Amino acid sequence: MLAVQNPDEGMNFYTVEVRDRAGNVSDPQVVSFVADRSVPTVALNLTPSLISNQERSEFRFSGTDAISGIDKYECRIGDAASFASVPFVDCPNGERIESLSSGSKKFEVRSVDRAGNRSSTVGYDWLIDLSAPTVTITRMPNPYSNVVNPVFEFVGTDDSGPLARYECSVDGGAAATCSSPHTLTNLSNGARRFSVIGVDSAGNRSAPAIYNWVADTVAPTVSLTSTPSAV
Repeated sequence: MLAVQNPDEGMNFYTVEVRDRAGNVSDPQVVSFVADRSVPTVALNLTPSLISNQERSEFRFSGTDAISGIDKYECRIGDAASFASVPFVDCPNGERIESLSSGSKKFEVRSVDRAGNRSSTVGYDWLIDLSAPTVTITRMPNPYSNVVNPVFEFVGTDDSGPLARYECSVDGGAAATCSSPHTLTNLSNGARRFSVIGVDSAGNRSAPAIYNWVADTVAPTVSLTSTPSAV
């Protein structure tokens, strides 16, 4: 048996011959093998958004190894709170697709080369938010109002943090990005409707908060229908 100590990285070739006691030499036999003590690398190529409103979470990843090449990938995915107990499993084709519930999530992947060397683990943390935010109007004109430029104030709440934006519309018209306080200008008289929705960081949209009122800037009239005599 021939023991090779610390072969060079990469392809190694050894020629083996046998010589008997009479001096006869066998045909040479060439033995080759690859020595690979270098760890591979792995990188994430596709991930969900940091805050996502999608249950379907898709990851794609790739690895490199200059000597023996990548043999397989190992990954794990799950809730952040219990992630330490989640085992690594084989993830073929450089991808992992999973349907998950709401909450904080974690993903980790590593590559393994043909020599059995494992890469460092690459991780990703994100939040799945499937809940719609809520919006409440906190300031509005009176149900019958003579204010020409009424001011509306509103506030939104969401379990993933502050809302990303608000969208306001008047009388069923096109919605436009707005912020609180929001002033309406040059309203004509008549029945009016103000609507506002909130959008959270994951893209979930709230139900509209709606307020109806009557704008009336026309002064009333009065007529005397019965009076005492002039004298």
